[in-house]
Amino acid sequence: MELKGIYCPITTPFCDGQGAADKLVYNLEKLAAANLAGYVLFGSTGEAPYISVAERIELIKAARAAIPPGKVFIVGTGFESTSETIAFTKQAVDLGADCALVLTPNYYKSQMSDEVCERHFVSVADKSPIPVILYNVPVFTGIDISANVVKKLSRHPNIIGIKDSTTNLTKLIDLTTIPRHFKVLVGNAANFLAGLFLGAQGAVLALGNLAAKPCVEIYNLYGKGDYDEARRLFLLILPLATNVIAPYGIPGIKAGMDMLGCFGGLPRAPLLAVNESVKEEIRLRLIHAGLL
Repeated sequence: MELKGIYCPITTPFCDGQGAADKLVYNLEKLAAANLAGYVLFGSTGEAPYISVAERIELIKAARAAIPPGKVFIVGTGFESTSETIAFTKQAVDLGADCALVLTPNYYKSQMSDEVCERHFVSVADKSPIPVILYNVPVFTGIDISANVVKKLSRHPNIIGIKDSTTNLTKLIDLTTIPRHFKVLVGNAANFLAGLFLGAQGAVLALGNLAAKPCVEIYNLYGKGDYDEARRLFLLILPLATNVIAPYGIPGIKAGMDMLGCFGGLPRAPLLAVNESVKEEIRLRLIHAGLL
């Protein structure tokens, strides 16, 4: 499996407070037109900490049936304990996941040393029937996997890459010096284009829920060497990341999706929907980006 291109970490739709598999399928069908490399279920954008295991199982089934052949289906399988992460990874495999995106355990932050992180990921990768992708998102976890640990983990035959959602370009440069069998995916839209220039093989972007086609086009333009057009398009959609997703998070993404004809709906409590003035701001941002 070649891990490259643009992946969308899809949102989890809720109806009457419950996970809505039919709305998930609807959104996947809408996203299919963008020709993404694949999809991520239960990342941060999917409100993973708020989704029960029972709901996850039903949503994985629905997504697997809807995702076209040839597209990589990545499922977030990280839990706080190593044993639960392994158990759910195996469940995800049985339900059709192609790769497991494994988040750093983070509740006991002071105990999450390099050694602990390394042992956790190695234990999961040893037992996982599918390839493992490291998930580094310190803005949520408070844990930043060191480049040294990532380099060690890259030698494991079942750990194929990392989604790095930091803004640290110096670290990104360090990660892209790892042999190319280990893939680096940018997880922060602000670093998307710069990351490609530095050697990243692709990106997992929450921005894809609002601008999947432009994200794929930027990646393709970069691949063809049309850097000026890639930069122009990147700067056109970047305000959606910096002025919608960054300040308003998942509620902002879901509001924008509703405006674009997808199903955004409400976030799960305790998150709150954005108010009408914020919705108007998002609408104007989408118009400026040429998406509405």
